[in-house]
Amino acid sequence: MEPKIFDYNNPIDFLNAWLKAAQAQNPRFSLRSWALQLGLGHVAMLSMVLNRKRRFLPSLSSKISQHFLKVGKFNENEARYFDMLVLFTNASSNEESIFYEKILATLRPDQQFSTLTLDHFRVVSDWHHLAIVEMTELKDFNSDPQRISLRLGGNVNEGQVKEAIDRLIRVGLLERDGESLRKTKTFYATPTDVSNKAIRSFHSQMIGKAITALESQPVEERDITAHMMTISKEKLPVAKAMIRDFRRNLAQFLETSQGDAVYQVNIQLFNVLGKENGDAKYVQ
Repeated sequence: MEPKIFDYNNPIDFLNAWLKAAQAQNPRFSLRSWALQLGLGHVAMLSMVLNRKRRFLPSLSSKISQHFLKVGKFNENEARYFDMLVLFTNASSNEESIFYEKILATLRPDQQFSTLTLDHFRVVSDWHHLAIVEMTELKDFNSDPQRISLRLGGNVNEGQVKEAIDRLIRVGLLERDGESLRKTKTFYATPTDVSNKAIRSFHSQMIGKAITALESQPVEERDITAHMMTISKEKLPVAKAMIRDFRRNLAQFLETSQGDAVYQVNIQLFNVLGKENGDAKYVQ
């Protein structure tokens, strides 16, 4: 699924997510071919911007927004929002930031622009944020973004790690401890039984990682099991409460400072039958 610009408060985050989605649909789509589409003479400038090694100038943002507008990836409001985000991130004073925040709010469907709200969205929706928080508890933790990127399997680049650390500090989940980082909260929860795009994105990513672990991790280092049963739906509220209690008790038993690994627990309870006119039926 292509990322939506209104879910982002940083234009580089959006572009990296868009490129990742485009390459997932077409593995042959490269940074070079994207630069050619944008009418850039060479790929180096685009690469440096995406890796946060060069300032993202409005001259480049306008080429990107106009291209997305031309090919139907943006509407007029989305294109202007993207351009305003670039100006917002380049703001040199609080007054200038506030000026662009007000414009950004008028462009969004909900008429609101809050960097903190969007930061929380990103923390929940992108799995590596909470992984970085837990990594600070490792006994051999090194806060260097390049080292963190390597320990995350290279799936998150150094620039994304830096951005994630800044975001985690803003929302209060991490704090600086001299040259290192320290976890500030022992528990971070999202509301239960609330349909939320960020939460769905996080769970989708974790399920994908569980599939990868099924193939790549030895059985001694994982536990992926299943049990299918016929149930009465009246018992579901109690069953979900039991799952929450089990998850919390397991976390209390396993979690420790000075650990040697970061693990994720996924528990799925769902209806395997299809639906027709509100009634369950076997999937053909």
